[in-house]
Amino acid sequence: MNVVVAEDEYLERKVLKKFLEDSFPNIHVVGEAPNGRVAIEMARNEDVDFMIVDIKMPGIDGLQAIEAIRKEKPHMKFIIMSAYNYFDYAKKAMKMGVKEYILKPSKKEELVEAIHRMKKEIEEERKMEVESNHIKKQQFLYKLLHNEIDDQVKQMQKELFPGTHYIVCMAIDRVEKENLSNWEQWLAKSLAVPSLFTFQNGQLIIFLFTEQELKRQQLQEVAKSMYHRAPDVVVGIGCSYHYLKDALKSYNEAVLATQQLKSRNQSYGFYRKQHKSEDCKKAFFSALQLGDEQRAMLEMKNCLNKLDEDDVREIFFHMKHNVEGLQQLLDDFKFQNILDEAEWEKLVRLCTTHIQHVQKSQRYIERVQQYIKENYHHSMTLEDAAALVDLSPSYLSVLFKEETNQTFIEYVTHIRMERAIELLQQNKHSLKEICFMIGYKDPNYFSRVFKKHTSKSPKQFQGEILKK
Repeated sequence: MNVVVAEDEYLERKVLKKFLEDSFPNIHVVGEAPNGRVAIEMARNEDVDFMIVDIKMPGIDGLQAIEAIRKEKPHMKFIIMSAYNYFDYAKKAMKMGVKEYILKPSKKEELVEAIHRMKKEIEEERKMEVESNHIKKQQFLYKLLHNEIDDQVKQMQKELFPGTHYIVCMAIDRVEKENLSNWEQWLAKSLAVPSLFTFQNGQLIIFLFTEQELKRQQLQEVAKSMYHRAPDVVVGIGCSYHYLKDALKSYNEAVLATQQLKSRNQSYGFYRKQHKSEDCKKAFFSALQLGDEQRAMLEMKNCLNKLDEDDVREIFFHMKHNVEGLQQLLDDFKFQNILDEAEWEKLVRLCTTHIQHVQKSQRYIERVQQYIKENYHHSMTLEDAAALVDLSPSYLSVLFKEETNQTFIEYVTHIRMERAIELLQQNKHSLKEICFMIGYKDPNYFSRVFKKHTSKSPKQFQGEILKK
């Protein structure tokens, strides 16, 4: 951390500087100010984290300097050191947000503790700033991918990526999500341009923000360097655009490019427009079944531009009868005009939202089922399972019933009873041992549940096995 010492006494200033540098290896004294005016200039011109300021200095005193600095740098931190034990000084300092007020001559321990508190506060603020910046970037990215471009988004670009005027997207297929940070570090080092990263439908999506437009040849070189770094990847490139509203266009171009490249066994390149109607339909259904709204929208528009009314109507009937889960959803959907782009946008949005919900629900239930199979021998509750998938217990209960036709408890009981039957067939354990092995604590309760499940008590079931 960088500190400025503002003290009019030369000897005290030097002693304090040496003390700081000897006691705190990570603190650097970047300036010494003999008066308030110089302190103000240093705050303006130097990279300063906090200042140690004496109150009584010639000309502009310490409190006046702090007040002036606060106007330009409201987050600057201060430690006041003063020989004056006046309540008015302390009160005024507190009003300015100064939390550390040390009387001279001070004990070494007192100053050390004050600096440790100061460092901790600065580090916590930096951490919060990083987290806030990360959240803002995620919001910005979300709005780009959903084409929600307004004045707020434009202002976010100015704050997050000042001085940039162009945006381009690249999509990298066959990248593991766990390698995201490695790709970020490599790109920052090799390109030195601001960027945003995210995963969408199994692909690493990168938005680059540049001052000047990147030409196709430059983008090809970037993609080529990515390929040389990881020869298994496929890098799709979108065009560079001047307006934020075209960010989604660049994204769609990049994603579609990866599909074409894989079909041609190529590793990097731009999207080439196709003219065959069957290719158009295939690309649309591929995007639709993945629940990718943006890509499905783009491919649907391509179909509307290239196909006649009968072909478009065929697409709708194929959606309704051949895409799993859409028949009931589309039963009541009536077109005013089968070729109307706005109606298709509404339809695609409805279908991809439904597909995303179904896919997400299935993933949640699969994780819960696996959790039950691995932990049935322990005590478990719906609340435990809900915490595992970060859902509310009530929502998980409804979801579980929809997907399995069983309640959570019924499914747990089913797994336990299946395991109990296996153990009884092995004939190696007592009924009491089996009771505990499958997660029950009361043998009588286990016996009642088993009988309800099999129409026989455990003893009867075991007896029949022994007769065979």
